[in-house]
Amino acid sequence: MSSHNSHATLSIPQRIEIVRDALGLKKGEYCTRVGISPNSYSNYMAGRVPSLEIIKKMIDEFSINAHWLVSGEGEMFVDTVAAKSDLPETGGKKVEDASRQIYGAEYVVEILEENRQLRRSLEDAESRYEEALDRAAELERENSKLMANSKGARKAGGGSL
Repeated sequence: MSSHNSHATLSIPQRIEIVRDALGLKKGEYCTRVGISPNSYSNYMAGRVPSLEIIKKMIDEFSINAHWLVSGEGEMFVDTVAAKSDLPETGGKKVEDASRQIYGAEYVVEILEENRQLRRSLEDAESRYEEALDRAAELERENSKLMANSKGARKAGGGSL
């Protein structure tokens, strides 16, 4: 099954739902096979990204193309990628090692870890920015007090310093 360009604009949780629909699995069956609760699945569909361990389970359990899961590009399933390649057959089953090296769970882990590091850096920068705004407001209040005191001193002293 080929992905569509519209999959590139979707989130990982939205792509997970597309996989479940493509496999024709009910929510409970999907959750059982992955080893998650239906509540966790609902949290993912609400926008929470699954842990790396859960994503790896999904990729392995359903032969999901990790590149597609992360980016929305390419084929949805590794089996489709393998079927289109020149990989040899063994015992009636395509050898998927080459596809897994390119589109495997390690790729997802690497991308998601980079994303988490960038998110942490952004959170740190936002925190420093908030601290700087607080400090600027504090300095502005101090400046206003000094200006008010200065005006009061000028009036009390006859208008000149």
